[in-house]
Amino acid sequence: MGLEELKGQRVKKGEVARLIADKKWTKDARLTAFFGQGDTYVHPENDCVLVLAWNGKGGMLFSDKETVYRVVSDPDTLKPRHMLRGLFSYGKDFPARSKSLAERFIAEISVRLEQAIDATSMESLGFLDRYVSLTGAKKLLQPEPFAGLLAYVGETVMRNHSMQWRMVNVDDDLWEPWLVDDAGNRYAIFAALYKELYEYRKGRSSLHGVVVGEVQKRKLMSR
Repeated sequence: MGLEELKGQRVKKGEVARLIADKKWTKDARLTAFFGQGDTYVHPENDCVLVLAWNGKGGMLFSDKETVYRVVSDPDTLKPRHMLRGLFSYGKDFPARSKSLAERFIAEISVRLEQAIDATSMESLGFLDRYVSLTGAKKLLQPEPFAGLLAYVGETVMRNHSMQWRMVNVDDDLWEPWLVDDAGNRYAIFAALYKELYEYRKGRSSLHGVVVGEVQKRKLMSR
């Protein structure tokens, strides 16, 4: 049980107005507090829950009211969950396996894009955005594809910025793969990639851009 069970669809402001015109919708204070957005409404005759955006410019429509109530009632729903839990299964051996994972990932991109990739420069990361636009971000939010992506990005960054992997054990079986430069500054590339994929919007998101931005930001902060 958890928030991932909630499958909703975005609705625009005009659609929200059309829905709310049906006077049978009733505000649910408990759900409003849970979602922490604008007012949340339920309908007595259909199986829907409507969550308005905080600014009133749209919302989310959930078509399974029973599931919404089950998730809200589960005490485990809002417990913190690490972004890598269930996604990254490698441990302290990841640095030793990173190069081979990166090579397999690059080979897959080359086949899909029908183009050879020279993965020696930061500019080569631009191929990632073309790849994601074809496959979709969800494919890369799976264990092996994500590990390959992380390895490829990490190996490329290390080659160009004199860094190395440093694995941090955050739980019994969960490790975070950080990049560390010669001055000891740490770079959470794994978190930047995860966030960009999770919030991916075609034509607006850029894995290449977020990696370059993370490296430059950290370097500026360390001066």
